[in-house]
Amino acid sequence: MNPIQLFDRLVLWKKFLCLGLLCLAVVTLPTLFYINEVRKLIACSKLEQQGLVPAQLMLNIIQRTQQHRGLSARYLSDPVIVGSTIVNPSVANSIMVKKERRRKAEDLEQAIADFEAFARKNNTHNIIAAVNEQTLCWHKLSPHLTLHDISPEQSFQFHSALIRMQLNILQMIIDNYQLSLDSQADGHFLIAASLIGLPELTEIMDQMQATGVVFLIRNEANFFERVDLKSLLLFSAGKIAEVDAGVHKAAAANPTRAGNILGQYNTAKARYQKNVMLTQEEILNKEHLIFSPADYYTELNNGIDEYFNYATFSLAQINNILQDRIHKNHQTILMLLIYIVVTTALVTFIGIRFARNFLVQLDSKAIL
Repeated sequence: MNPIQLFDRLVLWKKFLCLGLLCLAVVTLPTLFYINEVRKLIACSKLEQQGLVPAQLMLNIIQRTQQHRGLSARYLSDPVIVGSTIVNPSVANSIMVKKERRRKAEDLEQAIADFEAFARKNNTHNIIAAVNEQTLCWHKLSPHLTLHDISPEQSFQFHSALIRMQLNILQMIIDNYQLSLDSQADGHFLIAASLIGLPELTEIMDQMQATGVVFLIRNEANFFERVDLKSLLLFSAGKIAEVDAGVHKAAAANPTRAGNILGQYNTAKARYQKNVMLTQEEILNKEHLIFSPADYYTELNNGIDEYFNYATFSLAQINNILQDRIHKNHQTILMLLIYIVVTTALVTFIGIRFARNFLVQLDSKAIL
């Protein structure tokens, strides 16, 4: 017996009941499917939120590794005491740089330990493996710096390779927690600017810093070295244009937060422009380099720190954006559930009233 024949054999009130249930299903099923999609959006937003902590921890590692590279450039390029002969008249300065580099190495060790503790706690095995690999590379480099048996060029290359590994781990974190898949403009552009663009920009700036420090310590730079430094400046200009575009799009997508997003960023960009002018005037435009390596390191380091501060600020903004998104989606689910309850009650009430009146009319006609 097919469904149509079965329906025809039902008594009248059961037919009304089936029609009412059909109408209710037509109204509520699409709504329930939509609620399910909204729940998926909430789950994605919560996963993105979870990724902000490891992203910040990895940014801390990158920042300290970059700072350590610049200090290592100063430490390895400065002449030291050889035997009982003072090669460098500013031995006190060399000792200070040595202590500062050691403190920064300890800061880096602590940052790595903090990340490893988080990764173990949250069972991110693929990220743990990558972090262990970069930690092993760091432990291979550290003794050579302590013993002073590595050249500034080798140290620079080793640090750069280490930072590239760290940037790859940061990208793994972004992908693992689906931050790269954020589809809404209010979060997408800020994530792209602060977690992808800014770390790449700081890496270029830090290479400029380490390279410039070596030139200033030597008081000279040949033609090819100047070309290399100039290429870093041009590369940074291209990268900052990308970051600029992302930040302005993020501000446009977040009208209520636009002032803070642009205000904080403009502060960091002003520092960058100051660093570019300093590099141009004191290194690229001068034949004999007389600017203080320590002052150059400090100026560029402050500029790099400004960008890391902005990245931290952006992560807080992203967290607020995601929290607002989760709250709005929860409200949407609540409103849809209220809609389903009200619709169900209304359809039930109208159906019962209609069926009762219809049956009463049929009975009246039968009596007549």
